[in-house]
Amino acid sequence: MSGPWDVVRDDSLGFLGPKDEPAVADQPSGLDDLFDEGDTDAPATKPAPVATPTPAAVRVEVARSAAEEKPASEAPVFGATGTPASSPTNAPGLVVGVGAGQGLVATGSSLAERIEEQRREVEEQLRAREHLYDVVDRILAFVSQDPELQKMVAEFELTRDLEQDYRQRVMLEERTAPKLLDASIFITNPREVGTVFDMAYDELIGISVVGDLWRDPDVDEIMIDAWDRICVERYGRLEDTGRRFRSQEHAERVARNLSQIISDRMVSRTNALPTAELPKARIQFVWGNIAASGMAITIRKFRDLLGMDALLSGASLSEEMRDFLVAAVHARATILVSGGTGTGKTTMINALSEFIPDSERVITIEDAFELQLSNRHVVSLQAKAKSSSDDTVVYTQEDLMIASLRMRPDRIIVGEIREASAAVVMLQAANTGHEGTMTTLHAENAAGALNNRMTNMLMRAGVGFSDEVARSEVAQAFDLVIQISKRAGHRFISEINLVDVSFVETGYIRSLPLFSGAITVGSDPEFHDVQRVTAYFRQVGRVPRTSKLGMKLAEAGEDAQRWLV
Repeated sequence: MSGPWDVVRDDSLGFLGPKDEPAVADQPSGLDDLFDEGDTDAPATKPAPVATPTPAAVRVEVARSAAEEKPASEAPVFGATGTPASSPTNAPGLVVGVGAGQGLVATGSSLAERIEEQRREVEEQLRAREHLYDVVDRILAFVSQDPELQKMVAEFELTRDLEQDYRQRVMLEERTAPKLLDASIFITNPREVGTVFDMAYDELIGISVVGDLWRDPDVDEIMIDAWDRICVERYGRLEDTGRRFRSQEHAERVARNLSQIISDRMVSRTNALPTAELPKARIQFVWGNIAASGMAITIRKFRDLLGMDALLSGASLSEEMRDFLVAAVHARATILVSGGTGTGKTTMINALSEFIPDSERVITIEDAFELQLSNRHVVSLQAKAKSSSDDTVVYTQEDLMIASLRMRPDRIIVGEIREASAAVVMLQAANTGHEGTMTTLHAENAAGALNNRMTNMLMRAGVGFSDEVARSEVAQAFDLVIQISKRAGHRFISEINLVDVSFVETGYIRSLPLFSGAITVGSDPEFHDVQRVTAYFRQVGRVPRTSKLGMKLAEAGEDAQRWLV
């Protein structure tokens, strides 16, 4: 493995250790303490573990040494590839990228001081802009009364495309500024012209005071909890931005305008929970007495999903894990990706899809278009829920699952199973010849995904499944469970477990651990304000030849024998 996190293999110990650093075995605590060898959901008789565990270590020196070459005001923030990150506003060393915001992040007093400094900067900016509110309001009123400008604004889009966003902003100023003098609207300080039109533009497209957060590539989620409390998720951490709307009335007006702009339905007492989909974003509104603050808006920004190479270089899995998953996809294994919110389940599905042959036709079903498959033959479908109380057009996951079965699919990928009825259709499809299906599910571990979430979903579907039949259906449908975990902002595979109908016992589905992953978190010995995250992975089992997946791997040929026992 190459790159800024170079590692070397120590064959005498059978694992990877950080280059030029003490071997992992020399650490005070053994690797066994990091892994759950006594997994309660594994069969009583396990195959002998393979003696080639593969820890992957991450190093911090690459970003720090580069940043030290310049003064603090000029030093760039470096990402995973050693190139400057896109956002110039972050402090040097605040985040050392591993994948997408994973891995090494500043902690302790330095992070707290940086957040407090950002809050003070925002408060100063807000105070500096207060005297501009009047002229911004007058410009907005003028635009609303000018037919030509109204037509122009009607064509504006709330977009993640920064080039289009910039063109719209420039167009507003170029066409509006020459008319302001005749309307007796004056911007007395020439240096404030840009700020005034920035503020006016953000009000017109509906995002108001969170405009810069919308454009910030490091912000994954914007949470407007009240008119005077706006938080974001950045680098996997929740931050209070310190910014606010002018008043409760201003916040409510922005919410109404935004909902009407993007969904053609204004949020109201009778339309209190609308959800709007945008390219690369989803916006959830909560209105009225449902929210203690009177309103709440959550904006989820979808990132470009990482590929398998990026996950590998970002220490989210080992090379052995990658090779096994490639073989499993080629063998048309049916895969369940499990994990908590924000752990990267969809990213993993997207990465696995890279290894689906281009000769196969893939149908994807999602609640919001997040998957970015590069395969040649892909048809993407999106479920549609009610967007308001008077909306009667609804397409459920079950509807799309049934439709997909009539579209000649070689594989079906479901972004996330949410409906019990859709789970029934998907499992029946997997059990009747549509192998290679992939889906995700919210669960804390592989055992919970199989025995609680998926099995209970089937029993709630109202099709008369008994507990025993439901567990048998689940075990027969899936071949693998990939558990994704997140700790200290680092996302990684913590389990890859084999599932087989022969593992079903009375009232329980047991799974066979094949790979385990764990991480340790500590301070970097040289830079104490930087968190050191080290990931360890190892193979702990092999696939029995008599299992369903074992037979698939044997038929697939290639290098499958290395995974079988």
